[in-house]
Amino acid sequence: RNHPDADPTLTTASAALDGLNDRGEMLAGRFEWAMHQWSAAIEGKARAHQEALRLLGAIQRIADYAAIQQPEVAVRFHLPGTRSGRHDFAARVRAVTDLITTHRDLLAGYGMPAAMPEELGATLARYDDFTVRKAAAQQLRSATRRELREVARQVMQEVRHLDGLYRLRYTDQPELLIVWGRARRLPASSHDASEEEPAA
Repeated sequence: RNHPDADPTLTTASAALDGLNDRGEMLAGRFEWAMHQWSAAIEGKARAHQEALRLLGAIQRIADYAAIQQPEVAVRFHLPGTRSGRHDFAARVRAVTDLITTHRDLLAGYGMPAAMPEELGATLARYDDFTVRKAAAQQLRSATRRELREVARQVMQEVRHLDGLYRLRYTDQPELLIVWGRARRLPASSHDASEEEPAA
C-alpha cells in the first residue's frame, strides 16, 4: 500500500483492493454492532413481556376476587395468549391498562397498588421501545449484510485481476507465484456475514 508499483495498472488494482478491504472491515464492524443491538433488543423485549404477564396475572386474580365480592361491577379481561403476536399482545395489555385505570378505586380496595396502571403502562412502553429497537437493528443488519456481499464480490473481481497481472509478471519466477498464491487466499469470513438470517 505504501510502495506503489512501477506498473500503474498494478498500483491501481492494489489500491482498489486496499479500499475494498477497508470498507469490508468497516462494514464487518457495523454488522457486529447491529447484531449486538438486535440481541439486546430481543432480551429486553422478552424481559418486558414476562414482566407484563406477571403484572397481568396478579391483577387478574385481584379482579376475579373483586368480581366475587361485587359481581355487579365485575372487572373481567383475558390474558394475552403465549402465542399472541406482537401487535395483539400490546393491544391487549393496553386494553387492560385502560380498564384497570377506569376501575382503579374498586381494584385498589381489594389490594391492587394504586400506581399499578402506570406501572403496567411503563412496562408496555419498554416492550414497545425494544420492539422498535429490534426492528431498526434488524433492518441495519440486513442492509449491512447486502453491502458485505457486494464488497466480497468486488474483492474477488480485484483478486482475479491481480492474479492475471502477477501470473504474467512472474511467469519465470515460480517461487514468487507461490508467495502470491498464498497471499491471495483471503479468509472466507473477512468480508461476508453469515448466510443464515437469525430468527426475528
